[in-house]
Amino acid sequence: MAKRRWQRMLAGLTVGLAMAALAVMGSTARAAAAQGGPAFVTHYVQRGETVWQIARRYGVPMADIVALNRLPSASVVWAGTYLAIPSVDRYDIYTVRYGDTLYTIARAYGLTAAALKEANALATDLLLPGQRLIVPLGGGTAGSAAGSSAPAPAPSPAPASSRGVTGGAGVQVSDYELRLLAQMVQAEAGGEPYVGKVAVAAVILNRVKSPLFPDTVAGVLFEPYQFEPVLNGTFWQEPSAEAWQAAIDAVNGWDPTGGALYFWNPAKSGYQPFLETRPSAGWIGNHRFAY
Repeated sequence: MAKRRWQRMLAGLTVGLAMAALAVMGSTARAAAAQGGPAFVTHYVQRGETVWQIARRYGVPMADIVALNRLPSASVVWAGTYLAIPSVDRYDIYTVRYGDTLYTIARAYGLTAAALKEANALATDLLLPGQRLIVPLGGGTAGSAAGSSAPAPAPSPAPASSRGVTGGAGVQVSDYELRLLAQMVQAEAGGEPYVGKVAVAAVILNRVKSPLFPDTVAGVLFEPYQFEPVLNGTFWQEPSAEAWQAAIDAVNGWDPTGGALYFWNPAKSGYQPFLETRPSAGWIGNHRFAY
């Protein structure tokens, strides 16, 4: 009898510790956001997960996850990719309009430009029409506005700065190379979902970091016989606002492929013996990715 009482006490203690740990995990991101830092966490999508399940897990409206990550709908999410999840109690999801700056947006919300930049983990001050920002609104219960403005038209203007940037991807990219990257995204993935656009840009940046390829964005893009759009001339079309933002997101460190070095569209390029032998990184949209 005494043994059973001890087992019940131990079980109760275990459950209590587990609940306390969950409470700490749930509050850590919000506490960090309150002290400064990114206002979001990243979630790696597992096979079989849905937006509804992810939203319920984090206590965030599905519509906010869809809007922030530019998903086609709440019923579409890709295993093996990352989603940004708001980690502050009260926030707004703001859609950047033409002419907006970090300063003007932050001032409208009573924030500093530095705080807004930090909340969104931005590597540069560059904003593009259609880009989504998380704007922390302070303490309180969870919830958000559905979006403060309508998406701006494309194409977007080119970056005005002449300085190069090094984002989370760890690749030094000049403004000229950022434009080249956006052009390749437009040419190779103009009709793909947003995450597919970022994935194409990420592959190019992964090649820059690999000893198997040239060590600059321009060198990778113009390596002979590597990219069909360079050969057929479609590479030189004006990139859309989404292509620009996808290039920036990739430079900032978002890699939906997990380090892939190759991508191809089997429907267009057919069977590729060499690529088929490479370790697979899965599908995103119509593209296959490999390491």
